[in-house]
Amino acid sequence: MSALVQTLRDDASPMLKSRYAKTTSTEQLSQFQATLDAINVQASEVTTVDKTDASLNCIATITMTIPVELKDVADKVPAVYNEFLNHSDATSRNNSLIWKDRTYSLRLADNGTDISVRGRNFYSPMLTLVNAASIATRKDEILKENDPSMVPAAKELYMAEDKELNRIWGAIPKSFRSSMMDSQRQWVITKANTCGSLSRANSPDEAVKDRVEIFKCQTDFTKERIQFLTAGQK
Repeated sequence: MSALVQTLRDDASPMLKSRYAKTTSTEQLSQFQATLDAINVQASEVTTVDKTDASLNCIATITMTIPVELKDVADKVPAVYNEFLNHSDATSRNNSLIWKDRTYSLRLADNGTDISVRGRNFYSPMLTLVNAASIATRKDEILKENDPSMVPAAKELYMAEDKELNRIWGAIPKSFRSSMMDSQRQWVITKANTCGSLSRANSPDEAVKDRVEIFKCQTDFTKERIQFLTAGQK
């Protein structure tokens, strides 16, 4: 079973590097790897389902203990943790994630001493291990960028620009506004599609970071629209 767990870790490491090598520093990537290596993973309920002269085909249950840092994120930023769980394809129980019926084969390595393990449906545990290492390592960063006090400030900036846009729009002669209605509607649609909807920005079920980013994007779009509508007045 130790060979199975080690193979899971070994296969998760290239996935970790592939996902984060271009977006993180070498130091942070090393921190991700150290966290991944420290996460408790166990195999249990091992059953041999088939045996040949060269290999054993087995089924096992994989259990990953949720790191303390990840539980802290779950308590303070549930939207981030829920997204993590949704991608895990695991059963959550007693501070652990559980994957049942993971199939793999065992065979003696070419050196005649080591055991070679090949997993067949290990993608979800590997991906979850990578995601857990990333979130646990970046806990402080995640908590900071999801500070709830950031939402009202971002919303206030957006509301000010939206109020100014409505003032400018209302000052445009009615006949001219009528000719611009189609383009204005298209702008509203493009803004929502690009930034995310205001209903998401106002939803407490969304992560604070996502809500702030939506408000900021909506604010930038609105400023650009104001500049467009007032360009002829300068």
